Amino acid sequence: MSRKRQIIISVLALLSLTLVTTGVSYSLLDYDESAVKAGLIFDYSNYHGTPEFSISNLTPISDELGKKISADGQIFHFSVKGKLKKDETVPYSIVITKKTNSTLADDSVKVYLTEVINGKEYPIDTTCNQAGEVTTFSKLKEYPILPIGNSKILYKGIAENGYNGRFNRDYKLRIWVDKNTANYQGRSFSVDISIIPEN
Repeated sequence: MSRKRQIIISVLALLSLTLVTTGVSYSLLDYDESAVKAGLIFDYSNYHGTPEFSISNLTPISDELGKKISADGQIFHFSVKGKLKKDETVPYSIVITKKTNSTLADDSVKVYLTEVINGKEYPIDTTCNQAGEVTTFSKLKEYPILPIGNSKILYKGIAENGYNGRFNRDYKLRIWVDKNTANYQGRSFSVDISIIPEN
C-alpha cells in the first residue's frame, strides 16, 4: 500500500471518529436542552458535582444490606423539578448509562432506585420486585439512545402542575456488587444519570 493511500485512510478514519464523538456529545447535550425546554430541571447533590455515580473498592453484598447503604458518596440523591402551566403534563424517563471505563459485568451490578416522600423511601418497581429482590443492570429495559446497549430505563414518570404550579420528585439511587459475584476484585462501575422528557 502506498504512503499516500495510507495517509488518506488515516485521515478518513480520524474524521469518522470525530463525527461519531461529536454525535454522542450533541445527542447528550440535546437531551439536556430538551429537559429545560420542557420545563424540567435535573437537580442532584453528589460528591462528584456531576451526574456521574461510581462504585469502587468493591465488596459483594446482599440485597438486604444494599438497600440500607447510607454513607455519603454511596448514594446518588437527585430530584426532578419544574414549573409547569395549568393542566400541562410532561412524561419523562430517568435513564442510567454505563460509562465506557466500567469493568464490572452488567449482571454483577445491582441497581436500586427509590422515591423519597416526606422523608420515607419507596422502591421503584423497575428495580425491585414484589419479593424485594433487586434487579441487575443487565436486566433493566434498554433505552434507545447513544451509546446503544449501555443506556437503561430506571423509571418512567409524568410531571404535572402541582402545588403553586410546581412539580418536584426526589429519588435516591444505590448500586452495589451482587453477593454471588466471584470476579470483582480490581474492577469498577460508573454510570451517568439523565432525565429525558418524552414529548
